[in-house]
Amino acid sequence: RECPRLKWIQMSWAGTDVYTMREGFPRKVKVTNAKGCFQVVIGEYIVAVLLELCRNLKQYNAQQQEGIWRQLQSETLLYGKRILILGAGDVGMGAAKRLKAFGTYITGRRRTERNYPDCFDLMITEDRLEEELPKADVVIGCLPGTMATRGLLDERRLRMMKKGAFLVNVGRGNLIHTDALTQLLKEGHLGGAALDVTDPEPLPSD
Repeated sequence: RECPRLKWIQMSWAGTDVYTMREGFPRKVKVTNAKGCFQVVIGEYIVAVLLELCRNLKQYNAQQQEGIWRQLQSETLLYGKRILILGAGDVGMGAAKRLKAFGTYITGRRRTERNYPDCFDLMITEDRLEEELPKADVVIGCLPGTMATRGLLDERRLRMMKKGAFLVNVGRGNLIHTDALTQLLKEGHLGGAALDVTDPEPLPSD
């Protein structure tokens, strides 16, 4: 608003809502995002955190620092897992391509039905989300921040997830109801969560 000559903002990330969702954003300003830049880096992040969750790498690292060895019984393989990716755009497709190599079954969720790449085994729309949530061993959020995606994974839907399932979010923090997720993790309903984005962001120290 204070830059009368401003014509164009080039974002350094994929989401533009940090500007466009704000009241009073000048509509004459062109905003372009960095779609296509994150397929590899976020795809590799998702693989990394899922391997960490499956193989208890964080807990074993803590043991290493303490100089102790104790076998953890909850280790599992990524191989054979059923994965639900919410958002089958650039980032979601990057994750699917990489996770397919691990022998996983991948379902994507997007707004409209159309042809989809063979890195997905199945593609669904919003009306089938609650049908697929209980089947998934892993749920990955790759959705932008919109009114339609805000709070999509509320407590009711989080409780639909399979006991012991993993949740990863790399889209927008407000996809997930934070207090509900915290409660389900405390209860042990979910096997773990990896959050590249949070609500609020950054999280408070406690």
